[in-house]
Amino acid sequence: MKTQRLKVGDNVTVPMFLKELREFEERLKKRLELNAQSIKNDVEIKMMRRESRNADLDIRLFKLEMRLDKLESLLEKLDTRLDRFMKEPLDLIERSYRHQAGLEKQFDNPKRHSSVLEST
Repeated sequence: MKTQRLKVGDNVTVPMFLKELREFEERLKKRLELNAQSIKNDVEIKMMRRESRNADLDIRLFKLEMRLDKLESLLEKLDTRLDRFMKEPLDLIERSYRHQAGLEKQFDNPKRHSSVLEST
């Protein structure tokens, strides 16, 4: 039910003015409520997006921490191997290389070594 609004030059009585003022106040309240609800919805959407970004960042951080743990573990293994390598005597290292090259039999057998020397 729409009422006729007052215009400039109308003969206005106090009750008519108060009625118009109450209607204006109700329209204004409705508009403010709608604006407040819209702002509230926008804030909720932004918060959800922020939470989603935070969750994505948390996942990325977790993955990076896992990679870091793996790298630290590999570094510890390499450090242990390096310590062991540095402690091995040099002749063991040479034997290892000779064995890999298939030369260990030739040089570690004294009879064969002496026969090679005698033939030259």
